[in-house]
Amino acid sequence: MPLTDIDLTESSHLENIDRCSLPAHLTEVIDAYEAVGGERDRFLWQWLYYVFPTIELSCVEPDASQQVREVKFLASMYVVVLDDLAEAAKDQRTFQEASKIPFDHLEPDIDDPAVDADRVAFAVAVWERVMATLESAPRGSTFEDVFLFDIAQTHTAIEYSALVNRHLELATVESITAYDSYNMMLFTYADIDLCFGPAFDRNEIGSLRRITRRAQMMARIGNWVTTWERELREGDYSSGVVIAALEDGVVSREQVRACGDDAETTEACIDAIADAGIESRFLHQWDTHYQEIKRLAPALESVDVDALLGGLETLLECHLVSRGHK
Repeated sequence: MPLTDIDLTESSHLENIDRCSLPAHLTEVIDAYEAVGGERDRFLWQWLYYVFPTIELSCVEPDASQQVREVKFLASMYVVVLDDLAEAAKDQRTFQEASKIPFDHLEPDIDDPAVDADRVAFAVAVWERVMATLESAPRGSTFEDVFLFDIAQTHTAIEYSALVNRHLELATVESITAYDSYNMMLFTYADIDLCFGPAFDRNEIGSLRRITRRAQMMARIGNWVTTWERELREGDYSSGVVIAALEDGVVSREQVRACGDDAETTEACIDAIADAGIESRFLHQWDTHYQEIKRLAPALESVDVDALLGGLETLLECHLVSRGHK
């Protein structure tokens, strides 16, 4: 799909997101998140809840779609809590304990006085609801280990992003692309769909994951190009847009390290990066991944790849119209 086909002036997605109403039991989870110190704007939660149906794989049983939507929301809540700990709170100790939660062979230590016990307890409660749902899913036992593997990659993505903010000199576009895309959770969302997709041919999982890798990068690009300015103002340098600007010499490490603390330097960096056309370069990569998924589509018969591509178009539109809102 040529990106020129996207007409944001005709898009109703922002209004629909604003009007999106979450079930009361999910609103209660958001309340509990805020009670333990979570600071994400509620727009984010509406945005997530709104977009999940657009990227649901066609193999999901129609009667299970709402359940799938809600378990994706809860899995995202767990990951956001970890991201908050690593990025905003810079609480590496609590992050390490909370990242143990999904794995039976690890036990989070909430008695350590250096650990935020309330946040870990909240993350435990959310994760238990995720696993209770997946364990009751038609193919939960079949794909649970794949799901847990992909959750572990999401942990690594969060950890890598925090590492870049501490050691900016190690960041490259190649490495941020390899690690950071997992924070978009497209693999974990696909795993959840498979748990509720009895018609999926498990022999095609390799083909699905080849496509999902590209879809996940498309989601990452949509996020990068619409959040990097806010992140720079917050002192977060880990966006691919910023790292590309560093590699190209558009800005220096010294300038970037000053962002968030020095308002004048921050705005100068933002202006320089915006003028360098880096966003357009990444959006061109988005289109390249789109075309590659079309090429790979014939290898996947038990999932409607055209429907997925349509969902990825919608996802990009939702990113673009939400600039400045999340």
